[in-house]
Parts: sequence; structure tokens; C-alpha cells
Amino acid sequence: MLSRTRVVSVAIIIAVFVSGDLLYAQRSRGGRSGPGGFGMGPGGPPGMGGAVMLAGNPAVQKEIDLDRDGAEKVGKLTESYMQEAQSEWEKAGFGRDTFSQLGSLTPDERAAKQREIAEKSGAIMTRLQEKFVPQLKETLSPSQYERLQQIHWQA
Repeated sequence: MLSRTRVVSVAIIIAVFVSGDLLYAQRSRGGRSGPGGFGMGPGGPPGMGGAVMLAGNPAVQKEIDLDRDGAEKVGKLTESYMQEAQSEWEKAGFGRDTFSQLGSLTPDERAAKQREIAEKSGAIMTRLQEKFVPQLKETLSPSQYERLQQIHWQA
């Protein structure tokens, strides 16, 4: 099981990448589009890891009436998601010092690096969502997934 510090670190990294990707996507598309805006599909952002990570929230699990067995399955799924996300970001060359290095760049270099981070993180998020959302749908009943989507869109 991931240590609490490691989970929080990965969650922060995902949040930063997702927020950067959302801003970049909104600017490049000229505004919102698709369900939940920003041209994202049903399992993608807003939020860290979209619907997959949202389903791991105990308050959300209570709201969608997820039983103990389902909560355990979702917990394993979110843990796998976090591990794979961390691995993907490491493969993409995003380390602990990625953001601290931005401060030493010129404004143009910083903007280019932020675009690169947004593009790579968008591709990573897409791959993760394509892999994990179908697994989430298998774990939840159709009505639970529908309610999760409603909560996700509200977020």
C-alpha cells in the first residue's frame, strides 16, 4: 500500500498537471466544451484523476450507496491509478524538481515548458482514463456510475 505522504505527493502532482492542462485546453479551444467543460470526456478532469479518484472519496462512496465490497474494489482501483500515474509522470521526465526549475527560466522558456507539461500531462491523463474508467464502470452499477457522473460534473 502507498504511504500517505506518497499518495498526497502524487495527488498534488496530478492536481497541478490537470489544472495546467485545463487552463491550456481552455485557452487553446477558446472556452468550455463537452460534458464538464474543457473538452474532457466522461472520466477525465475536473479534479485529480477525474471520476476514478472521485469514486475513492468516502463521502462520494456514501452518496452513491457503495457497499463495503465495492468500496474495497474502488480503493484498489484508485491505488492502482495513483501508482500508474506516478510511473507515467516519472517516464515523462517529471520529477520533484520540475516546478522549482520553472522559476529559473525566462518567461518564454517557462511558457514553453508549461505547454510541454500540459501536453504531456494531457496525454497521460487520457491514457489513464481510457484504462481505468472502464474498470470503474465494471465495479459500479449503472445507477451508481450515473450518480458518480453527476457529482463529477458538479465538481
